[in-house]
Amino acid sequence: MSDQNTIRNIMAGLTKPQLRRLEDFHTQVAVELARFYGDRLSPIVAHVLVQESTTCPEVLASVEGISGCIPTTHAEWGVFVQKLVNENEIAQRNLAFSDERKREAMRQEELASLRPDQRVTLARNGELDRYLADRIQERLHQNG
Repeated sequence: MSDQNTIRNIMAGLTKPQLRRLEDFHTQVAVELARFYGDRLSPIVAHVLVQESTTCPEVLASVEGISGCIPTTHAEWGVFVQKLVNENEIAQRNLAFSDERKREAMRQEELASLRPDQRVTLARNGELDRYLADRIQERLHQNG
């Protein structure tokens, strides 16, 4: 996690054109985080990640006017935002919490979709938890 003072100091030393390039980059990072992670990251965590991107060497080089430093393709952006998330413990915890909440909601939906006699039969055979886990995995793979 980057120090907020470091980020403020970097931004204070930038010219107006450099600040404009940085703002454009921040906007693109926010878009790519939303595209790649959807609603799995809370807005405040996404904002922190956008701000922390300021300290990345490739971003600083781009802000200085060196071309070819920042991602240009969807795949490159995916790698970039994954790196931001992987290096931030709070983002990791936020994703884990979101994923667990989503799995629990899916589990409840799958349980509700079973007839009572099916639930009882699967539970008696010791297969209910495995069945639900398999259904959740299927749904997660279908949704990307």
